[in-house]
Amino acid sequence: MAKMLEVTSRSGRTFKVDISDKACRKFGCRHGDVITDPGGNKGKAMGVAPSLRCSPKDLGPDELWYVLDGEPGGRASYWSGSLEDGGFKVVVADTK
Repeated sequence: MAKMLEVTSRSGRTFKVDISDKACRKFGCRHGDVITDPGGNKGKAMGVAPSLRCSPKDLGPDELWYVLDGEPGGRASYWSGSLEDGGFKVVVADTK
């Protein structure tokens, strides 16, 4: 069974993400890794969930959810591809 964590999106929707290494490795990181987005903003990789842009009956592709430092309420953003391809960087890998 996958390890799950509840997060809230920037739009206010609450849902669970898979924080397992297997799920996060598809995006080039682990849960808890400190990352930077293409603009150089720091944040933390949270986990993976199917796209919220699709209906609950028709789950979309997996997306990596992350929280940028200073985001009001710790609300999460997402990325659909590999972090490296999108200009993201893992700056501090979680060594758990």
